Amino acid sequence: MSGKALSIPYITFNGCSGGGAAALKLESITVPAHQVTGKPVELDCNYDLEGDTLYSVTWYRDQDEFYRYTPGDTNPVDIFELPGVSVDKQEEEEEEEEEEKKKKKKKKKKKKKKKKKKKKKKKKKKKKKKKKKKKEEEEEEEEEEEEEPWESSLKN
Repeated sequence: MSGKALSIPYITFNGCSGGGAAALKLESITVPAHQVTGKPVELDCNYDLEGDTLYSVTWYRDQDEFYRYTPGDTNPVDIFELPGVSVDKQEEEEEEEEEEKKKKKKKKKKKKKKKKKKKKKKKKKKKKKKKKKKKEEEEEEEEEEEEEPWESSLKN
């Protein structure tokens, strides 16, 4: 096979909240060293934010940006025209939809957990209130039992 080889793209991670990208753990990055012009290549980056929030992931070829993912934006994927580089927009849209589904699922799970916690707290409060009422009733009964006989005759 012969053909012109492309230069290797590189990736940057920008502005993780909580003090920068220090919390980012790069798990793997897949970038072929050489690729024949016109043949598709898949660039892959897997990372763990370790509880932090990602501002953006940006891909470059040489010093030219061709792809940016900013999860907080209304349109999180930006693709920039660059001669010799094309990005499969359909695949990007599918990945974006999958990411959105994951976010919704996570949000739903968090909401469910919060609701469960609230219900548990309410139940605990109700139980405490019931216990307090029972204690008051017992004290009241004790007071009635402790009454002097002459006090009960005054009541009748």
